[in-house]
Amino acid sequence: MKGIRSLIFLVAMLLITGFYSLRILWRCRRQTSQDVAALGRGWGQANLRALNRLCRLSYRVEGLERIPSGAVVYLCKHQSAWETMALWAILPIQQKSWILKRELLHIPLFGWALRCFNPIAIDRDHP
Repeated sequence: MKGIRSLIFLVAMLLITGFYSLRILWRCRRQTSQDVAALGRGWGQANLRALNRLCRLSYRVEGLERIPSGAVVYLCKHQSAWETMALWAILPIQQKSWILKRELLHIPLFGWALRCFNPIAIDRDHP
């Protein structure tokens, strides 16, 4: 049963990502960065809701009230795709910049939408 739920979530995540990627690309040239960041947040929240409903994965966040206003640097040890979605959904909407591997920018729709957020792309073949 877990395998079936995981497969259904994978399909849902692909559909959610495609939908939000198209919306981000559409708004990228016409809206402010805050509007586009709100779509990134919506993408994360939609994926977390799908994880909860389809895979019964829940989470609890503590300490959000301690996040200072203004410029902040978050250092996260990347261990799965979950925190990528969760960071978009949970952290406050503000000007965000991500460090990511350059190959992600070449993924159709998803990578193109990522470019709208002006990430810092690292070429791991040439460190």
